[in-house]
Amino acid sequence: MVFTENLKFKIRSMKSEDALLLLFDKLQEFEEGLLLNKLFPNQNVLTKGYLEIGKCYRIIKYVKGDDFTYVGAPENKIDIEFVAKRATPFWENRSELVQIGCVGGDKYHDNSNYE
Repeated sequence: MVFTENLKFKIRSMKSEDALLLLFDKLQEFEEGLLLNKLFPNQNVLTKGYLEIGKCYRIIKYVKGDDFTYVGAPENKIDIEFVAKRATPFWENRSELVQIGCVGGDKYHDNSNYE
């Protein structure tokens, strides 16, 4: 990731005490959620529409009657992660999904082993 590489470069050029302070500040920002938009640029909640085939998704709210097994989910429940194998889920009751992985790049950096 570009952000991580820039941070590594900056740390290499600093005194060790300053580098530790910078790392501490970045860790604190991450814990507070301030870096999430840099690391995961599109975490918009999806409640309708098409999925992008080959992208990874997580069900964050499931409403009975919606069916994501048709598009690749192993089951219909909260916290299930899946790779979309089709674009059109049976999705009319406002269940919620988020796209996961490295959504800004062409490769995923998660545990799905999907490229």
